[in-house]
Amino acid sequence: MDEEILINPTSVPKLREQRCFCRRLYEENMELYQEMLRSVHQMRALINEMKRISGANAEYYIEDGQVLEESDSSTLYVR
Repeated sequence: MDEEILINPTSVPKLREQRCFCRRLYEENMELYQEMLRSVHQMRALINEMKRISGANAEYYIEDGQVLEESDSSTLYVR
């Protein structure tokens, strides 16, 4: 009966290795998560900057049959 209670000494290092491995995986996953968050923030900032530069926040409406043409200065106008 006492033999059943005793822990096999060869299993202790294995448990420690597993804990170390799990901790390392957790830390690496947290680093990846933080990097993904940084990337998302950068992408949002780039999208907002592109919208600001292109004037995408402004809304343009044309009627049916109207044609938008581009002039030499890359300005769109209704013909």
